[in-house]
Amino acid sequence: GALAGRHYLTMRDKSFQTIHSLLFEFNLDQLPSQYVDALWRGEDVSAFQDLALGDLRHGLLQELIQSFGSLIEEENAGNFWTYITERQISLKQLISWIHQGLIEKSVRSFQISQLYLLMLQLPGHSTQQAFHPFVFRVLLNLIKNWKTAQVAETEKEMSMAKQNKRKKSSKKGVPAKKLKGSNKNQTEESEDETEESDGPSEDGLCEIPVEVALNVMKRLQDFLKVFSFEKHPDSRNHLIEVLVNLTRFHEGTESSRKKKSEENAPKLTKLAFDNLTTILSSKAEDADSVSNLSSILKHLLPSILMSEGTSGATVPKHLLLVRQYALHFVKTLVAQEDQSFWDPIHAFLQHICTDVPEKAEFRTYGCRAVEEVYNCLPSSEHPRFVKFLERSSRNAKSAIRLFSIELSCLLLCSMEESQSVEAGPKPFMHILVCRASDKVATVRAKALASIAVIFQEALNNAPLAQRIKSTFTMQGASDKDKTDILSLLRRRMTDDKCNVRRSALQVLEIVEIIGHEAKSSTMFLSKKDLSIFKEACYDSAVSIRKQAIASLMELMNHFSSSSVLCAVFLDALLPMIMDVESSVQDKCVDAIQEFLLNRIAKNEDSAWLLLQNLDSNNLLYLQKICALLGKQKRFSKGLVHSLQNEMESPKHQYGCWLLLAEVASFSASAMDHKAVLKFWNSIKDSSADSMSVIQQKVLKVLECLAPRVSSSAAERLAQDLLNRLKTFKAPPALVQSFVQTLAQLEKCQESSEVGSWSAELLSLCDEALAAIVLPMASTVDLDATTGRPMDMDAIAADPDRIIRYLFTMGEISQTCPKSVPKRLVTVVQALISPVLSQDLKSAQQSVIGMPGVRAHAFLALGKLCLEDEPLAKKCIPAFARELETSDYPVVRNNIIIVMCDLCIKYTGVVDKYLPTLAVCLRDSNDVVRRQTLILLSRLLQESFVKWKGTMFYRFVVALVDPCKEIREFCKYCFTHLLATKNPLMFYTYFMETVFHLNDYKQHSVYNQFPQTEKDRSTFYLGGANNRDHRMSIYRIFLTNMTEEQKFQTTAKICQEVLGGIVDGHLPLSGINELLHDCFQILQSKEIKLKSSKKAVDDEDEEAAVAAAKEKILTKIVKKNVLENIVPIIIEMKHLLEKNHSPLIKDLMEYLIDMMKDYKDEIEDILVADKQLATELQYDLKQWALKKKQQLMSPMKNAKRNPLLSPVSASPRPEIANFSVPKIRTGLTPLPNPDNRRNSNLLSPFRQVNGSRLSLSTSPKSAQLDHVVVASPATLTPNGRRQWRVELQDSKALSFDDDPPVKEKPAKKSRTTKSKKVSVAKLR
Repeated sequence: GALAGRHYLTMRDKSFQTIHSLLFEFNLDQLPSQYVDALWRGEDVSAFQDLALGDLRHGLLQELIQSFGSLIEEENAGNFWTYITERQISLKQLISWIHQGLIEKSVRSFQISQLYLLMLQLPGHSTQQAFHPFVFRVLLNLIKNWKTAQVAETEKEMSMAKQNKRKKSSKKGVPAKKLKGSNKNQTEESEDETEESDGPSEDGLCEIPVEVALNVMKRLQDFLKVFSFEKHPDSRNHLIEVLVNLTRFHEGTESSRKKKSEENAPKLTKLAFDNLTTILSSKAEDADSVSNLSSILKHLLPSILMSEGTSGATVPKHLLLVRQYALHFVKTLVAQEDQSFWDPIHAFLQHICTDVPEKAEFRTYGCRAVEEVYNCLPSSEHPRFVKFLERSSRNAKSAIRLFSIELSCLLLCSMEESQSVEAGPKPFMHILVCRASDKVATVRAKALASIAVIFQEALNNAPLAQRIKSTFTMQGASDKDKTDILSLLRRRMTDDKCNVRRSALQVLEIVEIIGHEAKSSTMFLSKKDLSIFKEACYDSAVSIRKQAIASLMELMNHFSSSSVLCAVFLDALLPMIMDVESSVQDKCVDAIQEFLLNRIAKNEDSAWLLLQNLDSNNLLYLQKICALLGKQKRFSKGLVHSLQNEMESPKHQYGCWLLLAEVASFSASAMDHKAVLKFWNSIKDSSADSMSVIQQKVLKVLECLAPRVSSSAAERLAQDLLNRLKTFKAPPALVQSFVQTLAQLEKCQESSEVGSWSAELLSLCDEALAAIVLPMASTVDLDATTGRPMDMDAIAADPDRIIRYLFTMGEISQTCPKSVPKRLVTVVQALISPVLSQDLKSAQQSVIGMPGVRAHAFLALGKLCLEDEPLAKKCIPAFARELETSDYPVVRNNIIIVMCDLCIKYTGVVDKYLPTLAVCLRDSNDVVRRQTLILLSRLLQESFVKWKGTMFYRFVVALVDPCKEIREFCKYCFTHLLATKNPLMFYTYFMETVFHLNDYKQHSVYNQFPQTEKDRSTFYLGGANNRDHRMSIYRIFLTNMTEEQKFQTTAKICQEVLGGIVDGHLPLSGINELLHDCFQILQSKEIKLKSSKKAVDDEDEEAAVAAAKEKILTKIVKKNVLENIVPIIIEMKHLLEKNHSPLIKDLMEYLIDMMKDYKDEIEDILVADKQLATELQYDLKQWALKKKQQLMSPMKNAKRNPLLSPVSASPRPEIANFSVPKIRTGLTPLPNPDNRRNSNLLSPFRQVNGSRLSLSTSPKSAQLDHVVVASPATLTPNGRRQWRVELQDSKALSFDDDPPVKEKPAKKSRTTKSKKVSVAKLR
């Protein structure tokens, strides 16, 4: 044992002696005592930075490091401190020497760092106070500065590489002058960089290899395992900050100059995270792991959010790598399931939710980070975070609400089935549904889009669908819940923001799919819901129209067997071929080909169901679509064969021939003409009304197949059609098909003379009509079988035959205009004359005087005029005269059609009669008004008609037509068809419209159009009875104006009308209605700027520019109101008061409305004129009292009359909620206060501190909810009665007769939930 003890002492003495001898070479005594004392006292030692340690023997530091490393492993290493004290080695001098070596920032500094960290691992170092916070901070800063130098060097190399690249490219393409300037700038930049990088410290650190820094990091990790920072919290925080900084990469650092650095860069990051883990897992008894974790997470937050070093909207790649390492570190900590970690982890997640940058890509990565950490948490911790997420969804900042929506969507899609009820899908869906009604449009759109994403995911994810169906009332819910959801989506479809409407449309589409598949209710896929998609097809935004088409196509993919859906699909989709946007037209054409033509080629039942639901009103649209497809050669042979196979099927016959008639002109070579002829022979003698349309389509197909029909078959068919025309028994629709087919057949037969059959038919028409019109021809014979003249009485008894004569003659005249006899033209002209029938027999008079005959005579004459310009010039005045005088709507309707067709061909001739056509917009018949509106809109759209004279204002009146269909169509024409050609139309014509509708002619510029008294009275909308109609027109105009146009319109109204009255240019007599309209327009919500009503929260650059533009415009508007409008209004007020004008009411209402928006600004203006301010305040106060008395009077009448219900006696909501600035409101005296029990004596609908008094017609049932009258009335010194009212909460309120006192506002309840989200602090 004694030998062993001596051996131990020998070994200890040997290690100590070695270290002592090595330390002796440091020459510690050479350090100034002032420096040592100042450092030890923690004072500033910057004055001693020039001290030099001197040259050390090569390998000295490395030997000392190895000696300390060996000593640490020995059992009694703590005796080292006693040993060096006995050998008179000053610890203060040693620590000072180490500090001086660290500030050198060289390779030796890193070796000294290792030495110091090894010394701190020796037992007993705390007793000797070997740990010096200032020295430790210098050590950490050495590592930090080395990292900064490495990054700076890398960035410098990358900058030089970019400059060299620019030089090469500039030498090739940039002119010499520009190249010279660019080289100068590049030189200056390089000089600046050189100056910034000058200094021995940075140059030295740049050359230090990464391995040296890695060795220090390893020694630091060993040190952290045995050291506690309880007494040094600042050192601990600085250590964490430096370590987190080392985990972050910078652009180019992973691809630095040396290959070793490229390999070791991840090692440095790994060592930094290992050191952070060591800090948390320290076994020291006094280690505060929770505080350490909070500090670490606080410094890691920028790495997770990638908020440092980014300026653009995209995330750099190196930041994604930094985020990946940091997130992995956090997930590793969560996986330890240490309960003491949950509070810092929750605080960390909350800070991510509130501090994420307001950019889309950063927000997405932030959501993913929270989702990954959230899924690593135990399920017991999920409800805690969900509650925070619910609070954050109600935060005042829209960016936080937006993040909560995205996160809710992500967590819901990644949710596991084992989630608890509190953290299940219901809270997340509740957040999304609530935010769908957010005040910010971006948040509303994002919430709806997230719901759509979830439901779209649920379609392909059965577990997710099962969780959502029960939550979002798709299954097992009442019809009331489903109605609430659908009503929410319907409301969002009327939102003023395009993104919100599009998102709502997407949600409605998926809700319909899931709801109908669940078969939980018949409410889904109803005609009411599908009509929303139809209305969306006519939305003003192109994206909404495209989305509506896409949604209908998706619904057709799932429910193609629904007859209701097929009908809505066709009604909504086919008219889109007329859309002004070509991309919408293409989408419409593609949809018809996919769901109709391609499926017919495959003989699917859904396609035939579509054809069965085809409405005749949409047939023209289908024809246009087929024409486009035919020009693009997109008709397949399979389609033609499938149609031919089904053309004789009674079930598919109708739809089959509808398509064949359109396909035949482009795919005639693929059709079997013999089969078509055979089918025609089988149906040609049918007289059923249902077969009439099929016969027309078959004849159209034969017309297209005429070149392929053999000569003999063509002759037989032509003769058959001619014989049928000679009988004049076919309806007009078939007559047109007969004539066109016959003309095509004769044209294709080379041996026949073109026009022979037309001359024969026109001769028969001439003889029959002349026998009726001309007095000389008393009787004629016309046999039905032979086509020869028959008895006149038979003709008079059948006016339909006369109509067929006229119609046949008109169709033939367009096909063969040269074959028309001159006498026939005269006869047709005679038929339209109303006085001709007086010279004829009774039978002739009865025929010619019938409205139907005269109406067809006008059509026939119009067809003759289309081919004869001299005849048209003679007849157009007669058409216009008859249009004004005719009593028959059918005649007026046909004349309008004729004149509009003539306007296209002879524009100059019809142009002067356009006012006569415009008068028909106020015709007594709805059909005539609708026809006029349609035809004139077409002429305006195609520029055949211009907005001349009063034409525009005639159209404007149609916006308030008694017929709803005409009103809506007129609005559509204005906003979608005509406004696209003239975007400034509403702004340009607004002021003129205001004057014209009020029929005010005293202005020198406006409403100076010449018009007859009859036209003026016809379109008159002036007077008090038409105020609502005029305001409806104004609202449509203002709704379609831009913000700048609204501002300019406001200025025009104030300048032209209000300013004109104040300046004396416009007399007050006869201007009441005009001035009333102006005040109503100025206070309407449509003319106010959107920026002044709603917050703007958009992300893209265009939206930001628009928001800035609106902000500037708002300031301009406010300045205009204060400097121009307010003075005019005040002058106008004095003028109206002086003249005792009833318009003072309108002015006061506008003034009160202005005070709401610009209360503070107007008060600032009136500060200079206190007298005016006092008068204005007094007037507003008196006006409010007057309005209050007017509102109270019907209530008193209701009390006197017990038959009047409280509901009917209540004031209008918009007036009841009306508040006037600086007007005191209070109670009026309560009658008979001594009778406390008889509460029915109280005035109805009084309010005390917000409590409402109930109104009852029975004294026994009348009660006062929260008020008790406690004392009788007393007289005040000024002779007024005063009562005291005590509330149930022991509060009292006193009030007098006059004036009423101002009530104190009720205190807010403490239980009210705050909208601010409280986020735990990361200390």
